[in-house]
Amino acid sequence: MDKRESTMQHQLKEFLLDKISEPLPTKVKIVEGSIPIVFFGNVEKAVIATLSLNPSNIEFEHNGVRRCVDRKHLKVSDRQKLTREQAESVYQSLLLFFQVNPYKTWFNPMNKLFQSKGFEYYNDKIVHLDISPWATSNKWDSLSREERESIIDTSIIKEVIEKRGIKKLFINGKTAFNVFCDTLSLNANDIQQSIFTYTTQNGNNRSFIIYETEILNCKVVGWNLYIHQGCPQDLVKKINDYL
Repeated sequence: MDKRESTMQHQLKEFLLDKISEPLPTKVKIVEGSIPIVFFGNVEKAVIATLSLNPSNIEFEHNGVRRCVDRKHLKVSDRQKLTREQAESVYQSLLLFFQVNPYKTWFNPMNKLFQSKGFEYYNDKIVHLDISPWATSNKWDSLSREERESIIDTSIIKEVIEKRGIKKLFINGKTAFNVFCDTLSLNANDIQQSIFTYTTQNGNNRSFIIYETEILNCKVVGWNLYIHQGCPQDLVKKINDYL
């Protein structure tokens, strides 16, 4: 790592530690005892990134096993700012998220999109980001516009892309892609759409859409289907074309 890369990585870490330290927002109900999950995986080594809306409420603990350090573990109240030492322990747990107890039900289907090309969450080549780092008690669709806007933080996405030098960002689902574009005020003329037709196992013709745009010299690729509800192999192949 050269001096410039080292400086950028240091700046990114300091930025992320500040974000991790923040107390819970007050305008929307956030999972009690949680922390803002500013990234999933090795943000210091990743070369591409994936993006969705916001973390699940089960990202922190499952069947009694903790997935990452949170406020319950640190014994810190929801309204209290974390110390530098506490934020560092959260940061390290997020770096190791895929090595300890990852939420495989969600991440494994995403991982399969890229692994044939050698990119995985589990080999530190992919980092996952969210449009909001906060896990809400209620699902995203049930939040009001004001509640959503109060917890959206695209500065994290921008900092990771710029400071880590991420060149490709993949967005799962039409809703996440639209929120991403609306929040960043991307011009519709700068978004390219390509429609592809495929045949289901039942012999029916279906279609999917690939979206393309760019921010901060990073290629952004999204698709209208939510892959956890079914992902045609044709879509996988199209996504692989961008790797």
